[in-house]
Amino acid sequence: KCQFIMKFDKFGNYSKKKKQKICKFSVCEKKICLNWIPKTIYAKKFLLKCFYDKKIQSKNLAIVGHLHHGKSSLISNLASNVHLLNDKLLFNDFSDFFYLEKQKGISLYVSLTTLLLCDEFGKSFLFTFLDSPGHPEFFDQTLSAINISDGVILVIDAAEGVLFGSEMALRHAILGGHKAVVIINGMDRLIIEFNEEPKIVHKKIIKILDEINSIVEESFGKRIKIDFCSLIFFNPIQNNVIFSSFFTKME
Repeated sequence: KCQFIMKFDKFGNYSKKKKQKICKFSVCEKKICLNWIPKTIYAKKFLLKCFYDKKIQSKNLAIVGHLHHGKSSLISNLASNVHLLNDKLLFNDFSDFFYLEKQKGISLYVSLTTLLLCDEFGKSFLFTFLDSPGHPEFFDQTLSAINISDGVILVIDAAEGVLFGSEMALRHAILGGHKAVVIINGMDRLIIEFNEEPKIVHKKIIKILDEINSIVEESFGKRIKIDFCSLIFFNPIQNNVIFSSFFTKME
């Protein structure tokens, strides 16, 4: 039987007075537990120690994409999985801090969010996510976020496809020599909102990947230093394409 012990409270702080709760599962449930993705819950002091620990690798990742494609929602979901603060009434947005951003519903400035995430082997990595605006008028901040980052996460809405903001961000990332990962967001919209059949959903995904790869091939030829060995197209087989859905609460 497997046992899970919670040593932290809901705010992520360690409590010595709190009794440890032990939950026991049967052998059948143990196989299901192994397939779960565990929540990385840590204390604030442990996060500050990781900043000065040279053994822990730290990376800066810029989250780019067009307007309303789910960039800030991605940060909120990642932050809620490590702090348990987004469950009830405390926070709704972890990246949009200003009142004007919450009033308009868009990101106006680049916001930084540092999270400590771990892989399936239990090794910790320190990531700093740069949530960049998706509006074309604030594209200069997106370019600055890409230049100071180690990699780029491109978020694309599956229903809208590749738009102007997605194309410009991807071109600048390729010309700068940055590695990129594509997240095709809003897969649930094609099924619930548009009532699309699986064949049509499959064709839309292929169309999005074809448009992205054509941009990659066109932008790669404009680079000054051409290295054809580093030319990698976006394909789910190569583990550089991720599928996700919008975060909605069902009542």
